[in-house]
Amino acid sequence: VSVPAMYSADEHHRLGMEAYDSENFAEAATQLRILTENYPSNPLADDAYFFLGMSYFQTGDYEMANIALN
Repeated sequence: VSVPAMYSADEHHRLGMEAYDSENFAEAATQLRILTENYPSNPLADDAYFFLGMSYFQTGDYEMANIALN
């Protein structure tokens, strides 16, 4: 289920990375998924996919981690 973007790609990236750095991996995944789904051609999308995959990995969702990292 797609989640609409509430902010710019930069802001979703910032929020996702703040959550990731705080080890709030579920929130990081949410913010980074919003970025990748709504701004797929943004230069930050590649970085977001990596940290999205790592966030899923940290929450134990290995299937989604594999999808995001490939």
